[in-house]
Amino acid sequence: MFREDFEDFDPARWDDLGRFPDNLRIVEGGVGGGRCLEVTATLGEDTGGHLYKLLEPGLETCHLRFYVRFEAAHGYVHHFVHLTGYHPPTRWPQGGAGERPRGDERFSTGIEPWGAWGRHPPPGAWQFYSYWCEMQAAPDGRFWGNAFAPETPVLVERDRWICVEIRLVCNDPGRADGSQTLWIDGREVGEWGGIRWRTDARLKVNGLWLLDYITPDTQRRNGVQAPRRVNRVRFDEVVVSREYIGPLPADGPRRGR
Repeated sequence: MFREDFEDFDPARWDDLGRFPDNLRIVEGGVGGGRCLEVTATLGEDTGGHLYKLLEPGLETCHLRFYVRFEAAHGYVHHFVHLTGYHPPTRWPQGGAGERPRGDERFSTGIEPWGAWGRHPPPGAWQFYSYWCEMQAAPDGRFWGNAFAPETPVLVERDRWICVEIRLVCNDPGRADGSQTLWIDGREVGEWGGIRWRTDARLKVNGLWLLDYITPDTQRRNGVQAPRRVNRVRFDEVVVSREYIGPLPADGPRRGR
């Protein structure tokens, strides 16, 4: 349904470049050679950068595959790559942090590195961070994203390309038969079902939010005394599909300009 390999990057193919578009740079050194996207975050100056794409039409089942490479000393991450569902659709990511969705207007799930209060080395271990109409409240009574993590933590490796694929299956309204699944380098590491993402069939997966969002608060929560000021991450070979995509062949993509 959508593909971005950054070889001939056109920002017009994306709907929103966020508050810090200068933090997005096309560089050499992508998967198998060629170009990729590099996102830079500088603590005290900005929170990183993002690209947002409206997916039309919306999807009942959505697969997202992307490659990511964290630089060797990359620190902890606040938020990472999301799939979103908005009704009505928008060409930008919406807010709603701390609020539980109603069920007919939005849901989202992010695949994110999680530091677990410093128990996992940076940038953390893979988990889903999800907002939907039946999510559980936090101890403060507000609704922050609920986590879905593999029983055995899957640590995020730095300084190498990682193939990440996620699948979100919308539920039938009135039934809790939605799900989400995570693959790392082609290996399924977790699947979670029984999710009632929505109450209205018009609400579907219709947004791709590619971001690296980093804040000083994330570093404090993980006990970092002297956080790295500048962090960089690279993305490549982004694909959205209705079916499983999987890793690239061993010899990588064929490059051409």
